[in-house]
Amino acid sequence: NKSVVKFNNLIKDFNNFIFDFDGVILNSVEIKNQVFYKFFLKYGNSIAKKTFNYHVQNLGIDRFIKFEHIFNNIIKKKISDKDKLFDTFSDYIMKELFEAQLVNGIEIFLKNLNLNFKKCFILSAAPQTELQILLKKNHISNLFINYLGSPNNKYENFDLLMLENDFNINKTIYFGDSVSDYKFAYTNNLKFISVGNELKKYKLISDYLNILDFDEIKY
Repeated sequence: NKSVVKFNNLIKDFNNFIFDFDGVILNSVEIKNQVFYKFFLKYGNSIAKKTFNYHVQNLGIDRFIKFEHIFNNIIKKKISDKDKLFDTFSDYIMKELFEAQLVNGIEIFLKNLNLNFKKCFILSAAPQTELQILLKKNHISNLFINYLGSPNNKYENFDLLMLENDFNINKTIYFGDSVSDYKFAYTNNLKFISVGNELKKYKLISDYLNILDFDEIKY
């Protein structure tokens, strides 16, 4: 699926550009992976490792769902104060994510899309509040018409975007980096470009393009 992706072809074929966030806009996947390990070390190394593996196998899935699974099936303990735990985790992850860099070439790509009057959106499993802070911190929130994260899942948020923007599906493309992104695009009949190396591990059925990062897009 390694192919040349030309900017002129993209803007000829598509009007709506939807992006996942972690690993597509922000180089945050490895940081988040490590946080899932470090945060759960207090329950012991074995639990931290299992948690890390579970998280890595389920990238792109809502954090709250992951926490339920981790406590029910790995730690095998009830979460005593859910809200407090989530807040602590969010604070911890945000501190780490403040150090994350934008994915190579994404800012130029978004600016060029905006110059060509294309609509850009984010659909992510990351919490909406974190998206807002990180987009502002990296000075790119103005390049998106809308960005939507959890508590809604991607499918619910996509329905909202469809309602608000009256998309033509055939003129819409999704950029993601995980299997759940691929499934999301496939389920919604969206053209898909995978970013990074994650999807190369899998034998996937439908046709999609792959770029390592946005520096690979040819202008």
